[in-house]
Amino acid sequence: MGATGAGPPVKHTAYTFAILLIMLNSFPGDPIILAHGNHALWVVDDVGALATIGGLENALDNAFCYLCDSLWAAVGRGLVVELTLVDDAAMQALNWEHRQQDKPTDVLTFPQFESLASVATAFPPDPEPVTLGNSVVSVTYAKAHCASETRVATYPNPLLAYITDRVCHSALHLSGRHHTTMPDYEAVVAFQDALLQQVLAEGVA
Repeated sequence: MGATGAGPPVKHTAYTFAILLIMLNSFPGDPIILAHGNHALWVVDDVGALATIGGLENALDNAFCYLCDSLWAAVGRGLVVELTLVDDAAMQALNWEHRQQDKPTDVLTFPQFESLASVATAFPPDPEPVTLGNSVVSVTYAKAHCASETRVATYPNPLLAYITDRVCHSALHLSGRHHTTMPDYEAVVAFQDALLQQVLAEGVA
């Protein structure tokens, strides 16, 4: 599964995208913004995945809505999650820089907070949304591994399910939910499976 990176510090403003884009040496243009209530998902598509993988934007939108309603509803303020879709070369560079592992991986997570509880105390009450952190998903890695991933291979579109699953996995890390013990791992997988079943029920995969 993915790993949590000790990435660059992020601030509670959308301008944190500049940090990530410079780090990736990429200028993909304006991000796509998916909003749900007070929360927003900023998607930087560095590899053209949204245009070439049918249903991906809809899947991300539905997954984000699920996360907002089931994971972030009690936070009490707007949250921004920044998602960048990359290839294996960019992912390998990030994995080496932040984890000293010279290979690509499925997803890296760069959280700003230790837990959702710390979001409320990090800043005074403010209508401005708080950036929860950055998620980076390798689409190349997903294409190479989705067919052999048991949990997603049985879905009509394993690639779509795989990417959505990794975005969910990273969102849990951003929210301070990890899998250091077997019960924690089982709870994380159960949450991801429930999200996938809901997203697939919307007919996007």
